[in-house]
Amino acid sequence: MNGKYTKFAIILFIAITIISIDYFTPRGSASAGNSLRAQMVTYCGIDVNNDTILYSIECDDKTVNIFEKVDFNIEHSGYRKYSVFKSDRINEYRCYIIITRYATIDDSKQVYNTTKKEISYLGYEDNDPNSTEGAYLEPDTEKCSYSENESYFSNYSKQVQDACYNYSIEK
Repeated sequence: MNGKYTKFAIILFIAITIISIDYFTPRGSASAGNSLRAQMVTYCGIDVNNDTILYSIECDDKTVNIFEKVDFNIEHSGYRKYSVFKSDRINEYRCYIIITRYATIDDSKQVYNTTKKEISYLGYEDNDPNSTEGAYLEPDTEKCSYSENESYFSNYSKQVQDACYNYSIEK
């Protein structure tokens, strides 16, 4: 009977440990999100904008407008062991700047082409509640990707041509 109680005690200990690890896992703070977002704005030079016209030109007697929209996403991705901080653990964040460019014709809301640029960083925050250190982006972790390619994203003329073509085949 002693062996049954030992097995039960071990299983109970493991279950409590698993629950405790999940329960006490740091979740990140709102101030970290604010700090990381401010740094992302500084890095990319663009704050959140709602459909700003970047470029406008006539094409086949129609006005093609290239709009830009910027979104910032911050996801708490867990924590890392890090001996520099007193708590030995830091919160880790995945931070994304998503820049979407799209073309409309005349005053229509119809989108005739879209291209995106995504810039990502890792961000960190000391997990110690008494810490005076703010959350920070790690610039060396920057990654950049495009839905098409970099030259298309930067080439308004190509986007205008594509929008005119897409408009003409929809008619």
